[in-house]
Formats: sequence, C-alpha cells, structure tokens
Amino acid sequence: MFRQIEINPSQRKYLKILWKERPEENIKVFALKTVTYGTTSAPFLATGTLQQLAKDERENFPIASKMPLEDFYMDDCLSGASDINQFMALKKELGEQLLPGGMTLHKCCFSASSESDLYPFNYCEKQSTVKTLGMMWNNCEDAFLFDISTSSTTEFTKRDVLPQIARLFDPLGLLGPVISKAKIFIQRLWLLQIDWSQKLPSDIAQEWSSFLSSLNYMKNIKIPRFVLRPNPKEIILHGFSDASEKAYGAVIYLQSVCDSSDNNTFLLCSKSRVAPIKSVTIPRLEFINKCKKNSKECGAPNKTERQNAEIYILREVQVKEPLAMKFTSLNSVQSKNGRHIEDRVNPNFVFNSVGIDFAGPFYIKTKLRKRDPPTKSYVCIIICLSAKAIHLELVSDLSSEALIAALKRFMAGRGKCRKILSDNATNFVGTKNEINRLLKLMEQQDALFQNFLSEEEITCSHIPPPEHLIMVVFGKLVLNHLKFYFKRVVSNTCLTYEEFLTILIQTERLLNSRPLKPLSSEVEDLEILTPGHFLIGRPITAIPEPLMMGLNYNRLNRWQLLTKKVQTIWKHWSKNYLNNLQQRLKWMFKKDNIKIGDMVLIKEDNVPVSNWPLGHVVKLYPGKDNIIRVVDIKTKTGIFKRSVSRLCVLPIER
Repeated sequence: MFRQIEINPSQRKYLKILWKERPEENIKVFALKTVTYGTTSAPFLATGTLQQLAKDERENFPIASKMPLEDFYMDDCLSGASDINQFMALKKELGEQLLPGGMTLHKCCFSASSESDLYPFNYCEKQSTVKTLGMMWNNCEDAFLFDISTSSTTEFTKRDVLPQIARLFDPLGLLGPVISKAKIFIQRLWLLQIDWSQKLPSDIAQEWSSFLSSLNYMKNIKIPRFVLRPNPKEIILHGFSDASEKAYGAVIYLQSVCDSSDNNTFLLCSKSRVAPIKSVTIPRLEFINKCKKNSKECGAPNKTERQNAEIYILREVQVKEPLAMKFTSLNSVQSKNGRHIEDRVNPNFVFNSVGIDFAGPFYIKTKLRKRDPPTKSYVCIIICLSAKAIHLELVSDLSSEALIAALKRFMAGRGKCRKILSDNATNFVGTKNEINRLLKLMEQQDALFQNFLSEEEITCSHIPPPEHLIMVVFGKLVLNHLKFYFKRVVSNTCLTYEEFLTILIQTERLLNSRPLKPLSSEVEDLEILTPGHFLIGRPITAIPEPLMMGLNYNRLNRWQLLTKKVQTIWKHWSKNYLNNLQQRLKWMFKKDNIKIGDMVLIKEDNVPVSNWPLGHVVKLYPGKDNIIRVVDIKTKTGIFKRSVSRLCVLPIER
C-alpha cells in the first residue's frame, strides 16, 4: 500500500538513502519516490491518501465509498454484508474503486466459507483462522478464538511476568476474569517490592506457573462474532456491575428478542479494574463500579443531548456544583459592567492617564564586593491606559518619598500626567496625602505654580482592594507573567545598580515592542503599530546580540550574563504572551474562524529579542466541519503553510 503512494518531488530530498557497496567506492545517494514504511508520517499519508481516493471516486462507487472512510484501519478492511451476493457486489465495487490508486485487494476472508468455492478470489486466505487487529477469528465458525503462547520455565522475575501479561490482548473485555487475575498478581509483586531482576519466591513462582498452565484451556473458548438474531423484534442491553476488595468491573450483555421463544443473549463487552493499593471501602468500590457501568451518564452532555435540551431533561447526575462556588460568597453582589473606561477609549497623549503597580522586592549591591550588603529595591510599573505603553522605574523602597521621586523622574522623561490610577495600598494612600501636602505648601509659596497645576488637573484615583490594577487595565495579556519571570530570572544573581538598571530598561524595550495592530490592510505591508510608535515615532528594535541561552553561567562574563538574563525573560514572557493571545475555549462555545487578510503573529522557537514574526493569511483550508485548522501565511520571505495552533491574531484586531 505504501509503495503505491508517491512523494511530492519537492519533499523527496528529505527521504534519501546513502549507499556504497565497497569501502573504497564513493557514496551513492538514492531519493525515495514513494512513502516508506517506518517514517513518522507514513501512517498519516497512507490513511489520508486512501480516504482522498474514496472521496474522488464517490460518484462512481456510491456503495463502497464509505468503506475506506469507516471500515479501514491502515491496510486492513473489516466490513460485512447481510448475504453473500451483497458481499460480492461490495467487494467488487471496492476493488474497482482502489484500482485508480494502484491498490488491489488480496488475502480476502469471509465467514461464508461453505460457499467460498463458488466465489473464488485472486488471492484468498487458505487458513480457517486468521488474525486481524490483534484478534483471532475463525471464519468457518464465525467466532473469536484466543491462542496465547506461554513460557515453560519455572523460574520467573518481575521482568518476565510483565511481557507475559501484555500478551493477553483483549480490547472487548471478553477475557475480563482472566486478565483481572493477572493484574491482581502483578499488584502483589509491587506490594512485595521485588526488584526487576530478582527471582520470585518459590510459592509465588509456583502460583504464576499454575496460572500460565491454565491459559492453555483458553484455546477451547469460542465467542460468537455475530450476536444478533435474524430480524429481531427488539434489542435489549443488560448492564451489570460488581466490586470486591481486589477488583471491580462492569459487563454488558445484548439480548435479541424474536417473535418465537428462541431468544439469544450474548456477551457484548466488559471492563474491569484492579482495586487501588490504598484501601477503599466496599460501598465506595460499588459506587465506582456504578460509574464505570454508566460512564456516559457521568460525563458532560454530548452533542445530541445539547441539541435536545429543550425536549429532554438532563440527568440529575450531570448537575454538579461549580468549583468557584467553594470560594465565592453566596451573598456577593455583582453590578452591571460599564460600557467603557474613558481613559482607555478616548484619544489622548501618551502617559496622560496612567496606572501604577509594584514588583519586587529585589536585592541590589552598590559594588561587587563580598562585604557590601545588598539593599532591598522595587520596580514601579507605570502603564499608559490609552497607548498600552509601559514604563519601568527603579525605587529604593515602598515609602511615599521614594514614589514621589519615581514619579518626578517619570514625568521628566515622559511628560506630565493628568490622572494616576492605582490600587489602595498603604504606600499609595500615603503618597496621595504627601502630594496634597506638597501642593498646599506650593500654594503658600507660589500662586502661579498653583494655577499651573490646577490647569493641568492632575488627579489621583484608587481602585478598591479586591480589584487589582493589572486585571482592570490589561487583564492578563501583558503583565500576568512578567512579574513572575522577571523576579525568577533576576533574583538568582546579585546584581549591581547599573546591571539591574540595564536589564530593567531592556525589559521595558521588549514590552513596548509588542504588536498591537497592522498599520495597513495591504497584504504586502507587514508594518505594525506598537507602543513604541507612541513613544519615539517608530518601532523599538533591539541591537543584534549572540544567543547566550545554551551557555552555562560560569562561562560568561558580566556583560554576557546580563544578555542571557534578558534573553531568558524574553523567551518565557513572549511564549506566555502568545499563549494568552490564543486562548482556546471549550468546544461548546463557537469561535470565529480566522479570515483571509488577517495579520497574525507566528509562533516560532529561538526568536531573537524583540523580534515578532508576522504574516498575512492568504489562503484557508477548511475541514469537513468548515472549521479552519490550516492556512497559508505570507511573510517577508515567502508563503508557508501553518496550523492555526501556531498563529495568534493581533490583540486589537480581535
């Protein structure tokens, strides 16, 4: 099957064989033209080609077109028909359908063996017992068989026992009692803490040898494959479950009710589990057993149940208390959300309205001397509410004087702000009082300066303590992981003031380089709007530096150490930022597909600092359910096919 599928000529360079017959000869290079068994992509390519062949020939072969889509597992087909004539017609149509792909049916086997001489095949399986998908099937009796090979040795180790248990392949649970006994035995070996290569004690080895000998009787077990009676009047499923101190399980029987009294009941499937090593009471095991039998009722509503929710009442077992109710007061009051925040929506100057938060503490030295004690410092995070720009300022402590000094430095470089939004921390309350006291002092000394401050209308507002500033201003897209990774990377090394300030400014640069919105709707234009455009009028770019991520700290000098820390912060923060841009909701909520012309961020590994790979969507590849999972992306270097799981739509575009 694999050798009938050709590889695209552009991809054959990745499938090559290097060969030479003698050591002195030159190496010969052979390119494989067909799908090769053993490669990672071979099963996917073979199955996809087979299904595509069925779709292409659907109009010519309407009956057999469903078989490659539903009844094939790789190159094995398991299907059937109600009588031999219908089966032969189905087989003939399937063979003609596969011929355009160069594939032929062979080793055919069917249960009507008494009529096999009347309907010969080109290649027919002569044996009466065949093995398919791990199951032994006797086509003469149309029954499943079990033939398990056992070892004749009398000395065993735990390493010998495990592969022998793995040979008991039983996907339908038809041998549940036998396999459960083997599982209980291996659980005993774990409790005895026997080493892998240690021989089992004589009594335990004798017990296992006796169990292996009893497996020979399984050759006499025959379970009918066809469990229905012809033309049944009613089909009934019977489910049973039970539990003990050693194991628990559930079994389902199928009963065919006919007009006559000849009703048949056959085993359909079963599931069994070994009881946990930790002691569990019998009532709890019985409850687990009940859930095992009715696993459908314990899960979430399926698609059909959701569609019929207006007609049928959902089962009571599906009603579950939300996890959030354990942490939420029952008397909490929620008010209606406002339409918008004025400072975030209305056009304004950069840093005209800001939010303030703190990160830390961090320990900094004045000089790299052992006797110099480190001093505690913090980072003041100042966020522009309108332009989404960020300013980081180093402060010596959380006092009101330190914050006033930080605000003065900030306004000297970024311009005076009119409104400050902060949480209700004690240092901010004290700072507000200090500002008011300072203004009153200035009123007494200089009336002109007091009029200037009044015209600028600088105000300071506070958010209630439960509402954190970052969650109100940005959610968790930008600063949710910044504090964590910045503190985690910087705190493991004692830095000087100059080194810490260098990392801080570089971190501010990469934060202000994140894309917000495309500047143009043209596909050829990949220019984006960033917070840096509002600060310096152009994108903030980084100086190219060598990659230091793979080097140990003991091999780096102080400058290389700072470079590695910045690259580490960039690696972790950018990855989490892109993941937050691409939140995948549960499938019960419909989400808009990606569209042609959307500008997206491309997830790639080992991207340089402040470098955001961008592209435009130029082509969509919808699936059977009309959901887009693969698209063509046009970048500066060409057009590439990418999965939507590796793409993120820009935040303001959404």
